[in-house]
Amino acid sequence: MSLRVGPEAEHREASNSCSKIRDDLVACMQVAAAAAAAAAAAAAAAAAAAAAAAALSAAAAAAAAAAAAAAAAAAAAAAAQQQQQAAAHEDAAAARNSAAGGSSSAGGSSSSKKLLLWACSSSSSSSSSSSSSKDELLRLSCMQQIWEKGKEAAKE
Repeated sequence: MSLRVGPEAEHREASNSCSKIRDDLVACMQVAAAAAAAAAAAAAAAAAAAAAAAALSAAAAAAAAAAAAAAAAAAAAAAAQQQQQAAAHEDAAAARNSAAGGSSSAGGSSSSKKLLLWACSSSSSSSSSSSSSKDELLRLSCMQQIWEKGKEAAKE
């Protein structure tokens, strides 16, 4: 004897089986949606971290630029102060020289300075021995004149 199940029982069994498959499919879809949401959250967190790092980098670059600007300003201020001090020293020296008779402390007028530099410079090499001797005599004569002018300035 064979036991046969009626059509209603078969229908119920098929319906239960479909419900179970549907429930499993819904659960799988929920797990997939949760995984996608977690991946999206991780991507958003990574983007936020990258934005924060970029902001920190920009802030560090701005701080470095500000430090460089401050250093440049300090160097410019120091250079201006040195220039002012040098000008003050020159003014004071000019005032002393003016009070002492009007000659500059470096040995007189601009042409006298040039003459002194020329007289004290090393003799130039020349192919002709007569022109070297003339140069040397001129230098000695100039040095003697400069020496005498210096002695006169010292007396005053």
